[in-house]
Amino acid sequence: WGLFYHMPMSKRSLPQLEFISWQRFHHDSFDLAQLLTKRKFDTIVSLSRGGHVLSRVLSDFLLLPIFNVSVQSYQGAK
Repeated sequence: WGLFYHMPMSKRSLPQLEFISWQRFHHDSFDLAQLLTKRKFDTIVSLSRGGHVLSRVLSDFLLLPIFNVSVQSYQGAK
């Protein structure tokens, strides 16, 4: 099973998660790849906080390389 993340309405609310199957994830990723073929891209930029799996699947569908980016943030650090 995979997770599908819905953005919260405010920063204070908890995210709403919906469990989806890998089959649905793969199907939805294929549909997204079909939409993306309408434009020309040279690479896929992947964020390390949850974007690598989708990036890998899209890379396979679109035959594009992946550029991985790691982002860190800390609250209250001085």
